[in-house]
Amino acid sequence: MNSQRIARTNRGLIVAFALGLAAVGASPSASAQQVWSSVKQKMLAGQDIVGRRVDTADLTTYCSFASTPGTDFTWTDMVSSGLEWSGAWAMWAASCPTAPTHMRGAEIFYQKTVNFINHAVFRPPHPSANELALKEPLRATEGGAMVIMINVENVAQAQQAVQRVYYPPMGTRPLGPGQFNAVYPASLTGGNYTGTYNNNVVVIAIISSVAGVSQAKFIAAVPGIHAVFLDTMNLESESGYPEGSKDFDRLSQFVRISAQASQKYLCKANRSATPQTVTCVRHPTGQF
Repeated sequence: MNSQRIARTNRGLIVAFALGLAAVGASPSASAQQVWSSVKQKMLAGQDIVGRRVDTADLTTYCSFASTPGTDFTWTDMVSSGLEWSGAWAMWAASCPTAPTHMRGAEIFYQKTVNFINHAVFRPPHPSANELALKEPLRATEGGAMVIMINVENVAQAQQAVQRVYYPPMGTRPLGPGQFNAVYPASLTGGNYTGTYNNNVVVIAIISSVAGVSQAKFIAAVPGIHAVFLDTMNLESESGYPEGSKDFDRLSQFVRISAQASQKYLCKANRSATPQTVTCVRHPTGQF
């Protein structure tokens, strides 16, 4: 009897210990409400946010863009540029004296998981058809990105993006090594990056296809998605409708209404600016 009670007690202690570890590593602290990201602060206040696109590993250029007045984050393009992650990490870790607190952002691509046996991409209705490979969001977040921009075409992909970007309990980002504590020092985060990360990260779903537009209402409604980015350049190419035409206006209007319906930000890029900029506004009206 004594041995049984001891065994039950030990099991109880083990369970309690495991739950304690889960609470510590979980999200990182679900109760923490500290918001130190200047981007998130402005969004909570309903203010516009602006990102400037970086497509070169040149540090002087990076710091120049980061220091441009009105810049809230650097939009490091890991999709349509020749940048490698080593170059992006080096820029994010570098000291730009006139832009010390700007948030780092990364545009990443939705790399689907593949069958490890035949290396083929899973296709619907396979449950892994919309599964996002872990390495892309992890490379961004471990390097210090606090604004994640990712192209999605349906609600399952948007949900997967949230899962990969957030720490538990909201997501599945692992507690791994990275340079985030160097990029965002304790003087900014209160020495609790992991415990406050979920309250500070911003996720922007990029919509650049007709399929994405058709699902925009549901994508915008996904918890953890803060904004939808109407990628007019690629939507024009993919749809075949020139920007400014009635058909294209219907597509863009649906995305705008979808953002409004879920009280999310709507983002659009100015591709003619140098550097290119993305501007996100709350409850957009008119032809933004």
